[in-house]
Amino acid sequence: MNILKGFITIPELANNLAGQTAIFGELSQYSRTFSRSQQQYVDTGLHPSIELEAFTSITDTGAAYTPSVGVRAHVLAVAAWIYDQHLAASIPSNTNKATFINTLGTTFPTMTGISINAIVNGNPLSHRMPDYVDWTYDDGGVDVQIKIWFSDASFRTQYDDYEILVVPPVSTINDLNNPTATVALLLVLKTASVVIDEIAALAGTDPYTTLRTQTVTWNDPVVSGATLPTGWTLIIYGAAGNDADAIKNAIREYISTHSALPNWSTLYPTLYADNEFTIIPMWGDVAVAPTTLDPTLYASAIRVGKLITVAAAMIPGTYAQSVVISSYLNAQLYIASAFFRSLQFMVVGNPNNVGATYNFDMLYPDYMDVPTTSADFARMSNNTQLFVVKLNAALDAARTLTSISSIPVGFTRSIRNNRVFLSFDFGGFTYLVLAAVSYLE
Repeated sequence: MNILKGFITIPELANNLAGQTAIFGELSQYSRTFSRSQQQYVDTGLHPSIELEAFTSITDTGAAYTPSVGVRAHVLAVAAWIYDQHLAASIPSNTNKATFINTLGTTFPTMTGISINAIVNGNPLSHRMPDYVDWTYDDGGVDVQIKIWFSDASFRTQYDDYEILVVPPVSTINDLNNPTATVALLLVLKTASVVIDEIAALAGTDPYTTLRTQTVTWNDPVVSGATLPTGWTLIIYGAAGNDADAIKNAIREYISTHSALPNWSTLYPTLYADNEFTIIPMWGDVAVAPTTLDPTLYASAIRVGKLITVAAAMIPGTYAQSVVISSYLNAQLYIASAFFRSLQFMVVGNPNNVGATYNFDMLYPDYMDVPTTSADFARMSNNTQLFVVKLNAALDAARTLTSISSIPVGFTRSIRNNRVFLSFDFGGFTYLVLAAVSYLE
């Protein structure tokens, strides 16, 4: 099977006002950064009003693929018909999506497995279009999975492909297999100006979606406990690539293709191990609803009986692969309170954490729910104080985080089991904070 994903551009619908993008048929500058290998296809004779901009054209093994003349003609014909229906205000509302899908399949019998996420109202409302159309097309005996978007607002949240380019913390990564003093000197040589030059060389003339630095703790290959923070810079094309797991995988892939050293799990144990904790704020337990002046305050009393049930449903699914999850949660699940809006949260470590560090109390035995302005705040260790500050900031951000919203500096977004998490690194562990948008009981 071959795969084709793209956007249908309709110049007649373009909004030429600065900073604005049309509801249909126009790509934003942001969305154009999602791929470095876009292909443009037009048929000025049959369908002069539309263009296909292909963002993904690959085989099922990931190799580059050029759509055949037949595939391109088919896609443009489908898109042109949809545009004609839009102009005639003949596309029904989303409640009648099934009717539109049936009509589309009848008009183009070569389309199979047609799906649409939603039919979007236009301006005026009756001039609608689907956000995308997904289907399979038989191209001379080879199936092509085709997905084309008409709405930029949908494309920027639904396009799931990405590419990540990596700038390492030292010029030759094998040099990281040296004593601490040597590595420290090499890290100093990688100045900001050097990193900027390397970014420019890698990116070339292709504008990127996101640029971020991921700090990963390096460990001395011989001396236990000797560590250094190392900054890995990621040039990301595609919003889906700004994901904690995708970034970790990109760094590991870079290492595997640039080094044959066998001890990378020793140099970067957190990079090769599931060293993480999941934090589940009790977003559904509201004590006082918000007003125009005052924010939501959360309940301090939580019914014990629901805790394990909610935790089992919300934690990443991989946790249940190595343990009996009910027994594991009964032994390792903690509930604690945060000063942030009196919010309660559950926390549990990944069953595969290094050093069998599974429970919250092992790391922060002196954790307390006190404001940073209280004299009692100083009674916690400095490490715990720093964690509390980071946690409160994370809870604040996770309250409004969605799959497409901006991410505060110092955090990343992770999508696990179709749930949105805000993640941050602290003390050798990654903390996944469940966003309110993904909380269910």
